[in-house]
Amino acid sequence: MASAWDWLKQRLSRRPDSEHGQALVRIVLILLILSYVLLPSSRAGLDPVQYRDVLAIVLGGLALSLAIFGWLLASPGRSDVRRAVGMLADYGLMAAGMIRMGEPLAWVYIVVMWVTVGNGLRYGNRYLLAAVAMAVASFGTVVWATEFWHSVRALGLGLLAGLVAVPMYLSSLLRQLTRATEE
Repeated sequence: MASAWDWLKQRLSRRPDSEHGQALVRIVLILLILSYVLLPSSRAGLDPVQYRDVLAIVLGGLALSLAIFGWLLASPGRSDVRRAVGMLADYGLMAAGMIRMGEPLAWVYIVVMWVTVGNGLRYGNRYLLAAVAMAVASFGTVVWATEFWHSVRALGLGLLAGLVAVPMYLSSLLRQLTRATEE
């Protein structure tokens, strides 16, 4: 066991970027969401088919996250394709879960914002722009497609605007900070 742990640490320490950190955060977040979904109180009021669908989405997300991490271990160099697959998986799975479960997963909006900012901080402005576009498409679909978000449409639209405003403002501040430290 110790040798496997040592191998993993050594393999990740040689990576040229922090993509492995994003992959590990993805796994932890999905495990947290899975824990929440498994709570009896979170599934109260859901019919069994709806609950089964949400559970399948989250377990599928976990399997995909583990596959991405395995891909990263097998091929530890920088991979824009792997990053894009991870981002598409993140936003697609969050939207699917929020649409299928409705109000009980409304809090996942925070994860959408976190993932969006994280992609920008980890990979730069080009990825931030892509992440903002994916976040807006993902959460916009949730607002459009769910009964809960129809009932609080003004809130949903405000949160949708926040998915653009907050990351873009953060990006602006980071550019200013970079310029200031270079002077």
